[in-house]
This record gives sequence, structure tokens and C-alpha cells, in this order.
Amino acid sequence: DGATLDTGLWIEPTEPVAIADGFVTVPASSIRSVASVGAADLPVAVEGRIRFVDPGGASGWADFGLGKPDAIPGAPNVLFITDAMANVYANDYQPGASAPQRTQITGFDWTAFHNVRFELYTERVDYYVDGALEVSHSLDTPMTTPLYLWFLGTLQGYESTADWMRVARYPTSDQYTSCPVDAGGATNWGILASQGDLPSGTSI
Repeated sequence: DGATLDTGLWIEPTEPVAIADGFVTVPASSIRSVASVGAADLPVAVEGRIRFVDPGGASGWADFGLGKPDAIPGAPNVLFITDAMANVYANDYQPGASAPQRTQITGFDWTAFHNVRFELYTERVDYYVDGALEVSHSLDTPMTTPLYLWFLGTLQGYESTADWMRVARYPTSDQYTSCPVDAGGATNWGILASQGDLPSGTSI
């Protein structure tokens, strides 16, 4: 929620980003993580609360997702991308491929923040917007090259903004120890029920 960048976690490869009230804005600038994602880290989830901005036909775009250490364009990458015609795409460029896989995501509200997320596996990428699965792309070649989390805008005034963003690594199994819950006296357990949200394919 501050106004400065934690340089232990992030770098600005191009022009400085704008930071205010905990939000990061990328007007013709970019930010990328110091830490990388490699083959041994998969599967991972890349997610953020992002507001893309309609460029109104101007020659600019914004990208959010994983790319190479020095630049986003070219293989390999896995991204949510926009274009000058106010389209949003799920985009992944596999190593050795001649072109990226790209699927348009329709119904995008340009005035609002959205929770965008993709889950990267060795054999596929699943893209979500606001909790809904939008598209799944198969991968013929795993994304084995170390990749970095990027948020980039290419046009001054095209001020896409991030509230938060992260790479999450979820183990296939684990245990959670709850804090004590004091009933205020001796009592017997009744029904124990979970009120959490479970992603597809998971269980408690």
C-alpha cells in the first residue's frame, strides 16, 4: 500500500512505473519480478487484480503474465494481452513454435478491475477471468525456460493498473492446523463443515 517499489522483488526494465496508494500503473513502462518460474516449479498459478484500459484505437497494448527476463515478445511466454482494437486475448507462445496460440476473451469490462489468472501446467494452460474458466490451451512443448512475472504497457496515457499480482505455487497435498477455537466451556463436537471455495479438481 505504499508509494515505492520493493527492489528486492521487482525491477523496472524500461521506464519507471507509477505507484500510488498501493496501485501500480504502467504508462509506457513495465515491471517484472526478480524471481523466476522454471520447469521444477510447475504447476503454478499466475494471478492479479488488473484493470486494462481501452486504447481507443491508439497503437498500444498491455500484457500481464510470464515472459523472458529481457522482453515479453517472442517465445516463450504465457500472457493476458490486449490490442489497439480493444480486444483481450489468452496468449501463449511455446518454445520453437512459429506463432503463439491466441484466443479472444469476450465481454471484458474495460472500466473495472478483474481478477485474471492462468494456471500453467507442463501440458496445458487454463485461463480464468473473475473465477470463470475462459479457455484452455494445450502445450506441445513445456515452458521449461525460466520465466518472469511481467506487467507492461506500451503507450503513454494507456494506463493499465494492477492492485496486486503474484505467482502462486500450490502443493498437490498439504495440511492446515487451525488456531484454537474456545467454546467457553466443555462441549462435544457437532457437525464440522468447510466454508471455503475449492478450485476445480481439489478437495478437503
